[in-house]
Amino acid sequence: MCECCQNARIGPAYATHDPACLHCGARLIWRIQRFQIPRQDKIERCRRAMKVWTDYGHSEAELRKLAKLEALPLEPEQPSPSHGRRKT
Repeated sequence: MCECCQNARIGPAYATHDPACLHCGARLIWRIQRFQIPRQDKIERCRRAMKVWTDYGHSEAELRKLAKLEALPLEPEQPSPSHGRRKT
């Protein structure tokens, strides 16, 4: 899991975003959309963030989809290995 996503999961106010992580880009855009700033400023900031993440090769459609979520976009947690043991 991305370290920034892991930290944001612990403390949602964590404000670092890794351009190599799709979920970090979506989280940044998600946050910008909720700023109490003029609409045109939000649009411009979102466009700049979108450009950074698409320049890293991320899909604009995926970023938009994740940024529209109600919940804070975070990279999914990986299930922990069970080591083949079953609880009885």
